[in-house]
Amino acid sequence: MAKLGYFMVFVTLYVFLIYMEPVSGAPFLLGNQMSALAVIPRTEEQATALLEFLRNNPQYGSRASVQVNTEEVLLVPSDDISRVSNGLENIGLRLTSADAYEIS
Repeated sequence: MAKLGYFMVFVTLYVFLIYMEPVSGAPFLLGNQMSALAVIPRTEEQATALLEFLRNNPQYGSRASVQVNTEEVLLVPSDDISRVSNGLENIGLRLTSADAYEIS
């Protein structure tokens, strides 16, 4: 039974990483460096602006809602950090942290 479970996990990962990656545009197999950007909207206006920003840029994450005083983490390619950070600052948000991760 355990062998069947391992096989099912392997098949699921294989299908996701090989076949879904080119369709979704996810950079999992490309070896891109990504950064996790943490943002905390402090007012209702900032939360609304962040939600609108995410709707206009779904590649950085999608949310049904954004709560005030709740950390939101965006996964952004390292090449786009300055553009995203400037876009967030234009709507009155500042990054609380930026951690880089190598995805290979």
